[in-house]
Amino acid sequence: MAEQPQDVRAQRLRVLLGFEIDRLVTELSERRPMLVSVWSRARDRVVFEEVTFHRWRTLGFHDLALLDSDVIRHLEAFYRELDRTRAYLASTHDMPATVEEKLETAVLRLAAVAQPALDALDVDTTLPSVDELVEHISDVAEEE
Repeated sequence: MAEQPQDVRAQRLRVLLGFEIDRLVTELSERRPMLVSVWSRARDRVVFEEVTFHRWRTLGFHDLALLDSDVIRHLEAFYRELDRTRAYLASTHDMPATVEEKLETAVLRLAAVAQPALDALDVDTTLPSVDELVEHISDVAEEE
């Protein structure tokens, strides 16, 4: 298989990272009630690990060199915020209501740094705005 031109590889990397960011924020938002329910019943962290899995740390310098520094700065801000959330979820002993509150806040913080990253990547995704996420979280809270 012939090696792809760098511009094609760079665009594919942008799309893949954009879809990953979209997936992470959307799944954390949509699965939040289920995640809290599992935590409430079983104190099982595996679901947290699965829903926050990402490939950012697996990229090498060869791949990262395909992206400009502004894009990398925005990606680093997003993945740093995601890592904060992952660290909390991996170590918490909080009660379910506290986990739910902190997860709500985490989703909003992630969405706030996700949008600039997606804009920098110049990838069109279906990621809802922070306002839409606040509304969604409020609607879910009212249903419970």
